[in-house]
Parts: sequence; structure tokens; C-alpha cells
Amino acid sequence: MIDDDKQIDQEFTGQIAPAQSRDFTINYSAQAENPLSDLTPIDTAPPVVVITKPAESEQYLHSDSLAIDYTATDDFSGLATTTITIDGQAITTTTIDLFDYSLGTHNLTITAIDKAGNQAQQQVNFEIIANIDSTISDIKEIYDRGWLKDQVYHELLKDAFKLVKVEAKYFDKERELIERLIKKTGEDSKLTDKQKQKLLEQYNRELAELKQRRAKAINKNLDLIIKLLNRAKDKNLINQAGYDIILGDVDYLKINL
Repeated sequence: MIDDDKQIDQEFTGQIAPAQSRDFTINYSAQAENPLSDLTPIDTAPPVVVITKPAESEQYLHSDSLAIDYTATDDFSGLATTTITIDGQAITTTTIDLFDYSLGTHNLTITAIDKAGNQAQQQVNFEIIANIDSTISDIKEIYDRGWLKDQVYHELLKDAFKLVKVEAKYFDKERELIERLIKKTGEDSKLTDKQKQKLLEQYNRELAELKQRRAKAINKNLDLIIKLLNRAKDKNLINQAGYDIILGDVDYLKINL
């Protein structure tokens, strides 16, 4: 009620939780055609940002695309802006080609600001990794982009990594066989404790030796790939960006394959 003769209403539409209270600012001017201005909510609550994907420390292959899944909501004044950054650089899409990022840990940050100026921010770290298949995919992408200009080296590099994959599978099958023997020996009720101990020591030695032989053989082949890669670079058949990506894959595989 403004006076005895006139009543003026003003409405505001928004959301509010049960038992929650909100304050409003009302501006009144008796001389104005509309004495009451729009109701302005006094909003001190920041938006709510939830990142579903990627999860914290989640790993993705360098050949993957990352589909960022998140929600940003503000139940009162509403959202004004939402910004997504990776390693501090703003992005305009929620589907990211990880080929364009280096191996290692990266930071995803989502910042939401509501119409009252309140800000909320959530961030997660995710990791880009490599395996042989993703490395072969990288070689194809580098060739398709014209960064590797020779089809012969394109095929040679892919075949060299396929050979490493076959070799790794061979050693892994041997490891699985020894691990099955270790398990079977431990469960064999016909063997005495002394017999079990002797056999287990033998199998564990074989397992350790196999691990060393595997690392030596794979690193030897990866070193040959580096020589092949360097030869392509010396002939100006691959640019620096493509060279760095494949070399980074090789260095990662030497440690993690």
C-alpha cells in the first residue's frame, strides 16, 4: 500500500529453496509514472559449479577427444557468464582434441559469475598419456596434417611401433605364464613348504630377469625409432611440432610401457 488511495504491486520471478530467505532492494519515486522500480534481489550466494568429466586425475590417451561434462547453476539472480579454461587458456567448446595438448598433467577450470557479480570456480587436473596405439594414431594425424611429408617414413614409423607392440605382447605372455606358475605353486598342497619356497624363489628370479630383458629389448627398438625419426628430421620431412610429439611419445613409452 503506497497511500490511502493507491496500491501498487511489483513481481519478481526466481527460485528459492524451502525455508530459505531472500532480501530485495526496492526503489520508490512518488513523482515517477511507475513509482516502484524493478525489484532487485540482494544476492550474496555464488553459483554452483560441478565438473562431472573429467574426474580428478583421470587419464586420457593423446589420441582421445575429451568431452567436458559440467553444470553451472544459479538459483536466484541467474548466471551472467561461464568460462572454461585449460592451463589458463580459454576454450570455446566442450569437446577437446587432446592431440593439440602435450603429454602430462593439465588443469581444467570452470568459472561462473551470476548477475549479482558472485563468482564460483571449480577445477580438476587430468593426465594425458600414451600407448603404442595412440602413438600410431599420432603418426597418422601428423601425416594427415602435412607435418610428415613422406609416405615411406609414415609407414616405416607405424610399422616400427607395431613391431614394438608385438614384442611387448610376447614378453607379457611369458610374464603371465610365470605368474600362473607362482600362483599354482603357492596353492599346491602336495608340496612341502621347503619345496614351495625353492620353486617360488626360482620363479621370482625368472620374473625379474624377464622384466630386465623386456625393458632392454623394447628400449633398443625405441632407440631405433628415434634414429629413424631423426633421419626424417634431417631430411626436412617432418616439422618440429610433429617431431616433438612422436619423440614425446617415445620418451613416455620408455618409462611406462
